[in-house]
Amino acid sequence: MGTLKAKIAIDTSDLNTTTINQLYEKDLTVTKGGILVGEIDATTVGASVVLLAAADHASGTKVYIRNKHASNTLNINFNSTTQSELQLKAGEFAFFPWTGSVDIKAWASAVDTTIEYGTFA
Repeated sequence: MGTLKAKIAIDTSDLNTTTINQLYEKDLTVTKGGILVGEIDATTVGASVVLLAAADHASGTKVYIRNKHASNTLNINFNSTTQSELQLKAGEFAFFPWTGSVDIKAWASAVDTTIEYGTFA
């Protein structure tokens, strides 16, 4: 059994609203997980690839996805709609809990979009 430490810092300045300076940390107990790096060559939702199959994951799985490309956009879809439900611009990432009830699919704005992704349970 291992520990995954999730941290996110949110700092703002020069906004017309209250300045935010928050650090969120959570230790998660995990028994399996890892990170992979690959390329997404699909450029339409119809050609999207299954990034993470629901059949291989359980409810409570934590998902990490990062777009490592310098300019392309990475699109993530959680169901069969024809639109992106999570869009990661160059260098952006997401970390979220997943029920594992539907496949996570991906496509990009151009071929050869490098993606870093992983799951922890």
